[in-house]
Amino acid sequence: LPPGDAQPTVGGGEDAGAAKANGGRVGAQGGGIADGDDNGDDDNGGGGDGVGAGEQASTQPGGVLGMEASSLYDLAFMGMWTKLRPGAADFLHEAAKIYELSVYTMGARAYAEQMARILDPRGVLFQGRIISVDDSTSRRTKSTDVVLADDRMVVIVDDTAAVWPTHARNLFNVDRYHFFPSSRQVAARGERVAADPGARPQMDAVLESRQDESADEGQLATVLGVLREAHAAYFEAAAAGQVADVREALSARRARVLAGVTLLFTRVVPLGQRVEDHPLVHIAVQLGAAVAHAEGAEVTHVVAGAAGTSKAKWGAKAGKRVVSPKWLWACHFGWRRCDEAAYPPADDD
Repeated sequence: LPPGDAQPTVGGGEDAGAAKANGGRVGAQGGGIADGDDNGDDDNGGGGDGVGAGEQASTQPGGVLGMEASSLYDLAFMGMWTKLRPGAADFLHEAAKIYELSVYTMGARAYAEQMARILDPRGVLFQGRIISVDDSTSRRTKSTDVVLADDRMVVIVDDTAAVWPTHARNLFNVDRYHFFPSSRQVAARGERVAADPGARPQMDAVLESRQDESADEGQLATVLGVLREAHAAYFEAAAAGQVADVREALSARRARVLAGVTLLFTRVVPLGQRVEDHPLVHIAVQLGAAVAHAEGAEVTHVVAGAAGTSKAKWGAKAGKRVVSPKWLWACHFGWRRCDEAAYPPADDD
């Protein structure tokens, strides 16, 4: 940027550096940029005494397609492993060209600093901008009140939207990255997947699927593309003499994803709950979709928790797109309209 221009800030949320430690020893929740696990497990590609604090593991898991070399770290002194999400290094390097980067985690200070050393070994990306639970004004939620930047210039990249109750418009909510099976199991329990057809789905653990995420087409590549668009829109508004606000840029970009789409939900919203109060309906509206409450010509898609409901059958007969709730989640994390054919509704129990 030209000298004197202010850079928008991008803050990594909880688990942006690695998975948070549960009980002080095991990092078992999926993260936005990395995933962590107990280094005594047999499923993590190693174990035993490890190779030293923060060092790259000498043994990488075999048979994992697309796994980047030297992306698994043994944090022996913390009793855990950390696996970087594919493309993490390139993402941070490119984002730092147009944003000021910060780390924000609900973990302890020592943990936050260790994750920052792995992500930024030369100390040039974050330059001390590390916020831990010890610095936060709340132990349960996060706020930009500890970030030295105007909210109009802040983009938040976090895999947990609920910890940002007052900053939804600043947030790029990313899909969790699960390398270790234990990580996926913990996250699935927290999301109550079995009880709610519209609940957030969990990606397969890489060590089970044996297929790592694509660095070129995965979540971090998507984030980087949107960050560049938001940055350009911010400075275009400023150059035009308008009030520049990155939140407006994000909202406008998000609303283009499902513009022109009208959704009808069936067996997604629990009985007794208003349709407009369901989190997945909120996501649909943010993506630019309209929501119908009954069958009609304006409906383009039926979002069905089961294929056998009357509305799902009506949609199929009427030539509408009938999809599972996972399709909406995929559009949400991908910031694009995904292929409906890849997300058929589940069969009835």
